[in-house]
Amino acid sequence: MKYSLMIPLVFGSLVVTGCDSNDNDAYQPPADTELKDIRGGVFSLTETGAALYDSVSGNVNLVVTDKTSEVEIHVEGLNMDTRYAAHVHAATCAEGGGPHYLHNLEGEDVAENGLWPILDVNDQGMAHGAVSQDFSVRADARSVVIHEPESNERIACADLWSASGFGGSLTATETGTELYEDIQGSVFVAVNTSGFSKAEVTVSGLSAGLTYGSHVHTGDCAGGGAGHYLQNTSGEDIAANGLWPIVNVNEWGHGWGWAQNPFEIRFADANSVVIHETGASDRIACADLDTPFYSFRSGPFTMTEAGESMYGEIYGRALLWINGDGHSIARIHVNGLDANEEYPAHVHNAWCEIGGGSHYLQDLNGADEDDNGLWPFVATDANGNGTGEEMEDFIVRPDARSIVIHEPGTGARLACADLR
Repeated sequence: MKYSLMIPLVFGSLVVTGCDSNDNDAYQPPADTELKDIRGGVFSLTETGAALYDSVSGNVNLVVTDKTSEVEIHVEGLNMDTRYAAHVHAATCAEGGGPHYLHNLEGEDVAENGLWPILDVNDQGMAHGAVSQDFSVRADARSVVIHEPESNERIACADLWSASGFGGSLTATETGTELYEDIQGSVFVAVNTSGFSKAEVTVSGLSAGLTYGSHVHTGDCAGGGAGHYLQNTSGEDIAANGLWPIVNVNEWGHGWGWAQNPFEIRFADANSVVIHETGASDRIACADLDTPFYSFRSGPFTMTEAGESMYGEIYGRALLWINGDGHSIARIHVNGLDANEEYPAHVHNAWCEIGGGSHYLQDLNGADEDDNGLWPFVATDANGNGTGEEMEDFIVRPDARSIVIHEPGTGARLACADLR
């Protein structure tokens, strides 16, 4: 049976609702609430903003429970020692943001009827602002707009997207047990409010160098998985009408596959992911989609120049998600490293194309240490295959953009994976 995406949470502290906050403590939803959604976005300048500012960058998180909503902004590049107003808006940035989001559509356009964080910029041009309210916002809270002081012009905008869904762990079927010694892995199926759905499979124990088909199915594993999920139930049984990750297994027996299509999957009808025997239709592994998560992102590792010179080839995949309890989890699967070694790895705050930036810090004013970030250290086996996972009790922001693997001892950056 599919669980609801609303999971009861119990936290030790309460937030103050209906007021703004400018501290940097990690946000925790109030006790005895049910987490409903986490939406995030990255700011870009409007046409007006680009004429006034050289560069403004930052991110926003919106955390929604059944009783409360909190929006939190981190931004830099604004004028120092200046106060800016920001508001949650009811349309996307491409639509200009539209009017302010009003929780009571018949009510006044005032702070108490929306989410209006205040941004006080420090002497380094950086600002943090947060506000929470004792209501649960609707789906039409679509963007956050920052306004120019005095003129109130719209200078920066961030769309609020979510990527929630369900995951599960792979187990071998009876046929799979006969054909393979040990099949292990996990699956994730996410729906993004931008209108896309994604299925991802990571698996070990299959035959090296081969390709396997996998599909989202309508039935659970106990019932054999039933048939393929079809977005258009009267349409063709083809990849474009479902989610069919192709799993490519490398020379070490580790496989990855992912598929994305431009539709919002119906989770009531998507109950499992099945892997089929290569070149055949036999079902060899299955995972029930029964574990809710939020804000799933992933990407393949690419080598840096240093990594290529030292290791030749490094393959792998990085994943980052927020589980139903509001914890952030970073996971790494990688091959091609030295045997029986431990490699430092960290979530970073910039894309790989610009070097990955620096370590992601949950408290921007806090220490650069493991409990203020996500550091999924990688332990390799005798064949140089490595895995790493780290979970922290906070809701990660959208500026957790990549994962970097470092050389032990020197700290050289070996490989980087964008989290998209």
